[in-house]
Amino acid sequence: MHVISMLFLAKLKNAPIKAFLTVFGNNLFSLVLFGSYVRKEPKHDSNVDVLVVLDVVSDRYELQKTS
Repeated sequence: MHVISMLFLAKLKNAPIKAFLTVFGNNLFSLVLFGSYVRKEPKHDSNVDVLVVLDVVSDRYELQKTS
């Protein structure tokens, strides 16, 4: 894993990162937080928007089953 937003770490602690690592392992290249949390405008019903970047996607249909 090469890049992780510090805001992502501060807001969500390490549990989500560990979950992504469990699913994608060394294939995880980057996690990018975007949306209302980055803009510091989250509301009580805001979701957390995360872009997951992988080194290699060998089977995109199998990947959809994990999302």
